[in-house]
Amino acid sequence: LHRFLAARGPGIHHVTFKVPSLEDAADRARRFGYEVVGWFDALPAWKECFLHPKQAQGIVVQLAESNPELEPGPPPDWAAWLPETPPAPSAATVRGVRLTAQDEGAARRQWRDALGGRLEVTAPDRLGFSWPDPALRIDAVIRPEAAAGPLGIELASPRGWPEGGVERLGARFVEGA
Repeated sequence: LHRFLAARGPGIHHVTFKVPSLEDAADRARRFGYEVVGWFDALPAWKECFLHPKQAQGIVVQLAESNPELEPGPPPDWAAWLPETPPAPSAATVRGVRLTAQDEGAARRQWRDALGGRLEVTAPDRLGFSWPDPALRIDAVIRPEAAAGPLGIELASPRGWPEGGVERLGARFVEGA
C-alpha cells in the first residue's frame, strides 16, 4: 500500500466486492486470466483475496466474503449502553469510481466478465459498469496513451460539499460532472 500511495498519491486506490462465495468468485476471476493473490480464509466471518494489482486496471480489487453471523460469541448489545437518538443522516454515499483504462477489451474483461458488472457504453471513449446491490458504478475512460488507474470517486451527499474539495483525500468536488 505504501508503494502504491507513494507512486500515485492520495485518492481512491481500492474497490471491494462482497461476494456470496469467495471460492466461486476467485474461480471466475481465474477463468478470465487473473492471478488471485493475498488469499486469507482463516476466519469464517471474513475471507478475502485480491486480483493481482498489475492485472487490475491500475486499482486494487479485493474480493471478500463476509459472514458476521459466524463471529465467535454473541454480538455485544451496544443499544443497551447508548441513549436513544435518531440516526444521523449519512454525510456521503459512494456512488461510483471513475478510472482510466488503456484498453476497452481489458476493461470489459475485468469489470463485466470477471466481476459481473452490467455494461453500458456511455460515450465512444467511456464504458459504464454497474452492480445493483449495493448500487455501485465504475466508469472506465478509455485512453490508450494514459496510465491505467483511478481518476476520481463519485459521491452523493444531502449536506452539500466543501468549497474546493478535500486535499488530503485527493478529492475535488464538481457538481454534475
